[in-house]
Amino acid sequence: MTTTTTGVRVPGLGALMADLSRMGADLEDTTDLEAATAGEVASKIAGAAPRVTGRLAGSVGPSPFGVEVSAPYAGPIQGGWPARGIEPNPFVDRGITAAVPGVEALAVDHCREATRHIKSSY
Repeated sequence: MTTTTTGVRVPGLGALMADLSRMGADLEDTTDLEAATAGEVASKIAGAAPRVTGRLAGSVGPSPFGVEVSAPYAGPIQGGWPARGIEPNPFVDRGITAAVPGVEALAVDHCREATRHIKSSY
């Protein structure tokens, strides 16, 4: 018994597959996106921090894990401390909310950059 195989050749398929593979690799590399996102969020949190001396806002910055607020009194200011008469001032929450449009724009730019290899026709 003889088996024959008929194939269909799709012009440009190999180039498209290579471009899609490159796009996938670009989308997987989120190092720059994560750094930019942490910077955006840190900036908005610092901007939302209450100002007396500016030390609290100055203690906000990107960290290897996202964003860090290093001032030791950040927690009591954020969540309040009833025993000390400190009302909550959720500056971190406000900063994160304010950062959402910028973070969304960064993510869209990352995806657009990753698709730059895809041609309109093959």
